[in-house]
Amino acid sequence: LLRNFLNHNEKVNDYRCEQCTTIGNVNRKVSITKLPEIFMVTAKRFNYENHIAQRINTPIITQKEIQFADKTGIYKYQLMGM
Repeated sequence: LLRNFLNHNEKVNDYRCEQCTTIGNVNRKVSITKLPEIFMVTAKRFNYENHIAQRINTPIITQKEIQFADKTGIYKYQLMGM
């Protein structure tokens, strides 16, 4: 789930650069450069259609421990609650 979020690229048309004010098309991507000691993830469990919230009942299946690596090393996180 998290890997899919981090691998997602969003195309943005008519983006204006704040430094040089050039306008162009860009790809926006989320990345984590330094991992924290405590890593908290909130899953949105509702889908909105016509301004009405509908609960998503699909179970989230995950491991009790996940690990990520960055330039400084490998970080292990344990699932504490759901």
